[in-house]
Order: sequence, then C-alpha cells, then structure tokens
Amino acid sequence: QEGDVVAPNFASSSGSGSGSGWWDEPVASASSSYDEGPDGVQQWGVTDWPKRVPRRCSWRWRGALTDYCVIEPEQPRDDAPALVLVHGFGAFGDQWRFNLGPLAAAGYRVYTPTLPGFGRSEKAALQYSQNAWRDFIRDFLVCVVGEPAIVAGNSIGGFIAASAAADYPSLVAGLVLINSAGPITPGVTTADIEKAAAEVKTPPPAFVVKLSTMALMMYLQNSIGKQLKWLYPTNPDNADEWLEQEIYRAASDSRAADVFASVFYLPKPRPLNYLINELWKGPTAVVQGVLDPLNDAKGRAAQLSSLCPGLRVWEVQAGHCPHDEAPEAINAALLQFVDEEVMQQRASDQQLQHQQQQGQIVATTSS
Repeated sequence: QEGDVVAPNFASSSGSGSGSGWWDEPVASASSSYDEGPDGVQQWGVTDWPKRVPRRCSWRWRGALTDYCVIEPEQPRDDAPALVLVHGFGAFGDQWRFNLGPLAAAGYRVYTPTLPGFGRSEKAALQYSQNAWRDFIRDFLVCVVGEPAIVAGNSIGGFIAASAAADYPSLVAGLVLINSAGPITPGVTTADIEKAAAEVKTPPPAFVVKLSTMALMMYLQNSIGKQLKWLYPTNPDNADEWLEQEIYRAASDSRAADVFASVFYLPKPRPLNYLINELWKGPTAVVQGVLDPLNDAKGRAAQLSSLCPGLRVWEVQAGHCPHDEAPEAINAALLQFVDEEVMQQRASDQQLQHQQQQGQIVATTSS
C-alpha cells in the first residue's frame, strides 16, 4: 500500500535528546508499507521534495525491501561527493539523525541506509554476513547514489565500509572509520589472508546457536535502555526513549533472531590495516570515541595510525556511538577530513589528468 506523504519535522540537529524531530514521525516497516518505484521515491507520490528535509525511501535488494534516508543540500558544493553513513550492529540508518542536517548544510548530499536485517529494513531469508552487507553497500553506491561517495561507518558499519572500499575502490572517494569493529594485525601478509580464507570454520551445534540467540535477545530486549546509556557515557540523554523503542521494535520483528544468530557463522574478518594499506590505499580517517566501554579505543586508533601511513585520526570524548552522542564533534571532524583530504586529493587528481591530456595533445600535434 502507498504511504501518506508526511514531511518530517526537521526541528533539531544538535542532539538535545528531547523534543520533536523528523525521526519522531511514525513510519511503518519498509517490508509492509512501501510500494516500489523505480527511483525509490515515486511510491510516496512526491517528485519535488524540499531540500534540507530528510526523505525516507525504500530500495529492493536481493528480493528484500530496505529503508534509507537521503537529504539534499540547498546550496550544493561544487564537485562534492555524496556521503554514505553506515550504522552498526543492531542499529539503523536513522541513528545518524544529528548528522544529516549539518552535513547537508555544508553542501553535501547525505544517505543513511539501513542494512538488510536491521531497523525498518526487511528481515528476509538471507545469508547475513559482513560480505553480504559489504555487497549491499556496493550495490547501494551503484544503484542509488550513482557516483563514488565518501563512506563512513560506525562499529561493524566501519568494518563494512572498509571492506567495500578495499574490494570496490572505484566506488569510494574517502573512508571514515568511527569506532570501527575489526581486528588490527601488525605484519599481516596476503599469504596470511589467503590461508585464513581457506580455513573451514566449524560453527557451534544448531541447538547451541538457537539457545544462545534466544538468551542474548531476551537479555538485550530487557536491558536496551541501560546498555545504550552505558555506550553513551558523556551524553546519556541522547540514548533516549525513541532510540530504545526503535531498537526494541526491530528486535521484535520476525526473523530478527536469524540476524542475531549470524554472528555465530561470520567468516573470519580481514584485518583493518590490511584492508586500508594493501587494498584501499585512499584517503582514510579514524574518528574515535576514546571513552568506548567495549574496547581500548584510544589504543586501537594509535595502532591503526602507526600501521597505516597517511591515515588521519580525530579523538572525541565520547563512547561507542560518538556520531549520536557527540554529533557536533563528529560532524566537524568529517567536514575537516573531506576538506583537507578528499577534496584536495580530487583536485590533485583532476590537475594530473588535465596535465596528462595536455601532454597527449602536444604529442599528437608534434607527430
């Protein structure tokens, strides 16, 4: 059925943790409320959506409807790539609620897709893994964004972003890791990666996976609010009721347990430093909430910096999800990285391309 057109109330981008905003608007699950349109917008009957207002869209990927938001800048920056922001495990695209507006105001088109199996995206019968989510980002860049973009990711979304940049570098203009998941392994070689890929991982027995998944989901559903505030140590107000209810709602969807069970079957991840150094080799930033209770975030940032020449590091006094806990600091870091690394690299590449073209013209004329 076709949904009603409701312009979201984009009232705040400061992360106050209270009051109304566009994220407060009730929107049904993508799997049940969206008619399909060739561009993901026509199903709402809107062809001229106002700029600087996030637009909710759907896109079908491998048979499953997925949810994403996009916001267009009022004054687009010349030759600026789009930004694609990738959430972490158990989260969803709207968690970037305090980043969409300020980044668009700086002249960038911004997308916040919800990965298959999470949030309001359909929990279809897919083989969920970091490789599947990497390929989702690849196809999203090709089919929805339509041009190379800066890809930023939080937690496992950072690892997915790094994997997409490593395996499909022509689709990525810059990479930003925000408290990224993934191992860091000094001295890793291509031979090590090939050996690890050839190893057969034996998962636990099915009944162990089922019982463990049920116990994990029951625990999380009964402690979502407490866990969120633990992850937001400097600004627990932003771990608000809306965020808690959205995560709870998604965890209550049918097949949500299949997504959680996928952690028992994930292939061994490639080290982040290998993805960045050996495969991606492009502009990269680490924006780290150094108060992350899940790991030694400050130490991980320092280790990546030492192993990856040219990588830029920004440290933020926040926890595991600094983009939602301290959005002003994250927005500033993102924009600085784009200005000083990505846009300068693009200008240098364009200048080199121009010089090469001029050289070809001179050579052709001389001959």
